Amino acid sequence: MKKFLMIFIATMLIAMLASCSNNTTAPEAEGAVTTITLGIVETIPSSGVDYTMWHVSKFNEEEESYNIEVVNYTGDDVMRLWAELIAGNGPDVIYSAYYDEGFFGPLKNRDMLADLWPFIDADPEINRSDFFQNILSASQNPDGSLRTIANQFTVPTLISTSEAVGHVQSFTLNSFLEIISNALDTGIAYPIDRTLSGRGFIIHMLMYTDIGIIDFDGGVSHFESQMFYDLLDLALLLPREEALDYDDTFAGLRNGEHIFTFDLIFNADSFTEYEIFLGDFILLGFPSDEGSRYDAFLSTNLGINENSENPDAAWSFIRRYLLPNTQIVFTLGMPMRIDLFEQEVEKAMSELPDRFADEFGINTHLNALSEESAEVLRETVESISSISRFDITIANIVWEELPHFFSGTRTAEDVARIIQNRVTLYLNE
Repeated sequence: MKKFLMIFIATMLIAMLASCSNNTTAPEAEGAVTTITLGIVETIPSSGVDYTMWHVSKFNEEEESYNIEVVNYTGDDVMRLWAELIAGNGPDVIYSAYYDEGFFGPLKNRDMLADLWPFIDADPEINRSDFFQNILSASQNPDGSLRTIANQFTVPTLISTSEAVGHVQSFTLNSFLEIISNALDTGIAYPIDRTLSGRGFIIHMLMYTDIGIIDFDGGVSHFESQMFYDLLDLALLLPREEALDYDDTFAGLRNGEHIFTFDLIFNADSFTEYEIFLGDFILLGFPSDEGSRYDAFLSTNLGINENSENPDAAWSFIRRYLLPNTQIVFTLGMPMRIDLFEQEVEKAMSELPDRFADEFGINTHLNALSEESAEVLRETVESISSISRFDITIANIVWEELPHFFSGTRTAEDVARIIQNRVTLYLNE
């Protein structure tokens, strides 16, 4: 309710100032330069903004018809952007390094962002088939529209070794719980690496994968469910606090101190590092009712304001991120384009003397990625069936309420009911 009031008040203020606050500069005489605005949203701080500013500079140098002005939205300014968009104003292009469902979800569901499929289909140099279809399908709205597009992604996953879990390739939440319980019974104090507490693991399960507890499209949640109670039972078995000073998680897994460690697959070199530091590693994704599943955490997310007066100009900027000769440095994940992804894999499979990995402060030469690991990477990406719909607000709600369960001051049912009520209010705002 508080958020709704803030949006309403801000909307009224902007409406009164509409005469001096437009979302774009109207086209001038023929041959004149049209200025469009790029709104950079930072709900999660990222170095990706620096690359975006470089890209804006290149765009302004090379384009004769268009010029981009940048408006930054951080902290409370994000609420201001919401108000601008509701009032029919706001920037022409919206960019966020990381996908935050709390920001993008309502914009997509209320059609405040334009459908990008018509732009892609009309572009002579870009085709739908250029990209991983499974990830784009997972990014669509239920009506089939594509309101945002990312040019990079990572894959959150749990990693283990054959020595720790045998030949397990997939697991349900129940089998995962059984593995953790057995590890604790044998004296392993930290079944998952020490940097992930029980509370942190629940956040990871809710935010990085879809286990059916939060239905963003339907605007409902299911915290008062057996699935969430099972998660709470699992969290009780894990450490209460993160060991933030513990940074050698691969060594802990290799030495038998852990059964699992959490990681984000950033690129093909991630697999090379697994081979070097873990040897016979196993990717397990996240447990679900049906077994292990993999989700894509999207990076470099772009959309066009539905009310932009210059959507073609907006697309001329976005398309630069999607071309095969894009000059984007893929520091936030793997390329969404299949051809660029394969180039990254081929590079990782080559013997180059200047390929190094800085792992735990140790500069280690990277060997060539094996053909077997390259194929596992391809299969992992192709198996992605959903996107990580990270929502900072919901994560904070869960984070605030879980200590009452761990301390014993509230039962699992009480905590689940309170979280359910708070999340429901938030989803309905």
